[in-house]
Amino acid sequence: MGGGFDMVCRRHEKLLNLQPPSSQAPTASEPLMEIQNLQLDFMKDGRALRAVDGVSLSIGRGETLCLVGESGCGKSVTALSIARLVPTPPAHYAGGRILVQGRN
Repeated sequence: MGGGFDMVCRRHEKLLNLQPPSSQAPTASEPLMEIQNLQLDFMKDGRALRAVDGVSLSIGRGETLCLVGESGCGKSVTALSIARLVPTPPAHYAGGRILVQGRN
């Protein structure tokens, strides 16, 4: 278990170029990824339906974050929103920031 997920994470790490240049190595206190007040709406019949509401988190180098919760609570939509894999439209990023090594 975990081999497939690990391969996907490593593939995305290379795609996102998360390995910093040696002159810009992150400090121990600098987060690898930081999400600040992420908000995502789905548009339906001209109305905005909030699906992700104010998610904030920080992940340091070498840390693992697990999203847990009941079925239908928004774990997948939150994760897909962070990865910017939710199609727009019908989704609309209503607010927040996603920073990877301090870059938006």
